[in-house]
Amino acid sequence: MPTAAGYHVAERRLVGQTTAVIHGCLPASDIVDWLGPAFEQVLATVRAEGLRPTGPPFARYTAVPTPAGSFDVEAGIPVDRRLPSRQGTTVQPSRLPAGRAAVTVHVGDYSGLVAAYEAIESWLAERSWRPSGAPWEGYLSEPDDQPEDWRTEIVQPFRTT
Repeated sequence: MPTAAGYHVAERRLVGQTTAVIHGCLPASDIVDWLGPAFEQVLATVRAEGLRPTGPPFARYTAVPTPAGSFDVEAGIPVDRRLPSRQGTTVQPSRLPAGRAAVTVHVGDYSGLVAAYEAIESWLAERSWRPSGAPWEGYLSEPDDQPEDWRTEIVQPFRTT
C-alpha cells in the first residue's frame, strides 16, 4: 500500500552480506561527489583481490550528522567472500546486517531521497516499530542513466520492541 508520499514501503527479511567498503566523514554537500571515486576505489580493490561483486553499490550512513553537519558514510559493494583485512589500506571488510528491514525505492535524482526516508519513518511509526541500525541506499541504476530515471533502494533495519 503506497504511503502519503506515494512510496510503497515493504518489510524484507535481510540475509547478512559480506562487503568491501571505504569510510568517510564529510559534509552532506560533499557526499555525492565523494561516492563515485569511493566506489571506483572499492571496485578496483575488489577486482585486485579476486573477489566478485554480488549486489549493487551502496552508501550506509553509520552515524547521525555531527554538530558540524558531517556524516559518517560507508561506501561499498557486497562481495562473494571476505576481503582480507590489511593495516594502512583504505578499503576494508564490512558487513550489511541480517534481520528485518523496511524497504522502498526512490525514482529520480538524489535531491528527492528525503521523502523516501520520511515514508519509511512514517511506515515504522504507524506500526510502533523503531529503526535498529544504520540505513543504507542501494544504487540500482547505472551512473549514465538520466537522473529522472535513477533508482535508489532505501533500506532501514528495524525492531518491533
